[in-house]
Amino acid sequence: MIDESEKAEWTDLTPDASPSTFTWYKHGKRQAWVNGHHIGRYWTRVAPKDGCGKCDYRGHYHTSKCATNCGNPTQIWYHIPRSWLQASNNLLVLFEETGGKPFEISVKSRSTQTICAEVSESHYPSLQNWSPSDFIDQNSKNKMTPEMHLQCDDGHTISSIEFASYGTPQGSCQMFSQGQCHAPNSLALVSK
Repeated sequence: MIDESEKAEWTDLTPDASPSTFTWYKHGKRQAWVNGHHIGRYWTRVAPKDGCGKCDYRGHYHTSKCATNCGNPTQIWYHIPRSWLQASNNLLVLFEETGGKPFEISVKSRSTQTICAEVSESHYPSLQNWSPSDFIDQNSKNKMTPEMHLQCDDGHTISSIEFASYGTPQGSCQMFSQGQCHAPNSLALVSK
């Protein structure tokens, strides 16, 4: 049910606007379309207030593992591909299944400043390298090596690579450091 006294507002985006997201904070179950493109079906879950312990990614995944933002929605940002947006007159259609407050949704332009990526010998090879026989023949999988591919959308370029290490780097995003084993030409090779 939508209260007629509330108004929905869609901000027209300029042709050179950055990729966009829409944000919703309130509970509800809904589906969303932007300019006829189905974004998906979503329902907001709230992280338990007492579930935010130290994060450890090892082992099997379960829903309470690595919980953040306890007591708040687990996800509030949803990506709208830039190619789906027009310079103006964009249409956001919401189908509310269980109530919620659709008029508290906002649309914002976002621009990615930093991207972190990591690949190691223990990672699986890229999916495009797999074939049906790889699921049967263990030797085929062992011959393939993990890869990482970085690319930008048309009209954008990678401006710099801050860190690269072939060896045993330590740390995490924006806090990486060289480990005891490091190939000195790693950054130059990755920057090509």
